[in-house]
Parts: sequence; C-alpha cells; structure tokens
Amino acid sequence: LTSDFGPVHINILRINLKQSSCRMKCIDARKTCTDLPSLAKQSGAVAAISGGFFLYSEPDIELPSERTDPVGLLVSDGNTAAPPVFGRATILQNTGEKDGSGGISLDKVGMCGVTCNFALQSASDTSAARNIELTIGLDDVRCIHRGSSDEAVVEENYCGFSIVGSTVVTRSSASSSTKMPVPLAGFVLVFPQTLFP
Repeated sequence: LTSDFGPVHINILRINLKQSSCRMKCIDARKTCTDLPSLAKQSGAVAAISGGFFLYSEPDIELPSERTDPVGLLVSDGNTAAPPVFGRATILQNTGEKDGSGGISLDKVGMCGVTCNFALQSASDTSAARNIELTIGLDDVRCIHRGSSDEAVVEENYCGFSIVGSTVVTRSSASSSTKMPVPLAGFVLVFPQTLFP
C-alpha cells in the first residue's frame, strides 16, 4: 500500500482460534518492561503489538496522570486499567463463554453504557462504606472528556467526579452551577445529586 506520506507496511498474522490454543492477552507494561521484543519473549508470545494511544508529549500532563498512561480502553487480566473515555477503536476478544467462538474483533468502544462503581467512605468512619453505581447514559449521568471540552459544567443540584483511570481525583457537589477542569486522560462524571447516597 502507498499513501501521500510514503509506503505503508502491514503485517498480518492469521490464527484459527477454533483450532488453536492461542489467545490474545493484553499486558499493562507501564510499570514493567516497555521494550516490545523483550516483553514478547518474556511472555512467550507468538506475536506482539504495541497497541493503543498513550500520553507522550502533551505539555499539560498533571498527576495522577503520567507519561505512557493509556487514553483508550485497557483491560489487563480482567481489570479495567483505563476506561474507553475517547471512544476509539479497540481490539476485543470474545471469551467464548456464551457461544464458544472466542473471536477477535475491532470495534469503536466508548463510555455510553459503562457502569462506574464507587465505594464511598466517611473520613470519620472508615468502616461504613456506601456503594454508588452510576451508568453513563442513564438517569442523566454524563461523561465529559477532553475530546468534547476542557471544562465540565456541574449544574445546580448535580455532582461531579473528576476521574483518571480508576481514581477519583476531585469531586464537586454544586448548590450553584460550577465548572470543573477535565483531566487530560480522564473524564468528569456529572450526575444528579439525587443519585448520590
């Protein structure tokens, strides 16, 4: 293939998942080895792809974000390390539990329908945790990310959680309309105060 910028090289690995014991595994390598050939060898991989977008040269990276943090969906060993904030293309593997297919697909995955679970604790009573479950797109629960705005408006009688990865960075409960900065590789979850226990 060629483009205006020169040739494009594509490597293709075709595996029949119904006749092979191969499986796709996503590894969050931020805190380990980031050299792809070394990581592939350590993992015993047949092939390896350096996938996803991540923070690299952005000048406004602020804690808790760090350089190399993913800005797309990252699920490693069943744990969501980064939610699909920006609705980018994602490589998915069907576990085959329902239909036995175990197929791999490429799809655009975003935040609509994502359920966020929080265990809330009082600073004075850490033994009494309350759980809150919010589903984006239901009950006026909204997700604002950098692709849509640098600031999230938290209206009167609404709450806002600024979230990076799985960490709530700041929260706001507005008796009048207020604005929250949207984290670079995160989002602000805005929801009615009536959903906050």
